[in-house]
Amino acid sequence: MAGAFETGLKITTLIDLAQRPRSAIRGSKFLWALALALVNSGGILPLIYLLRGRAG
Repeated sequence: MAGAFETGLKITTLIDLAQRPRSAIRGSKFLWALALALVNSGGILPLIYLLRGRAG
């Protein structure tokens, strides 16, 4: 169940990241995408992106 939650959260954040212009992201879009795709964080990293990674 937790794995499905994290997968859904990762998909949501990766779609959001892909659709936002570079200027609306804090940090490197590439590094965010890489970390979101590869790091198993129990849902913490996607939440950090949603709360802190977006500039606007």
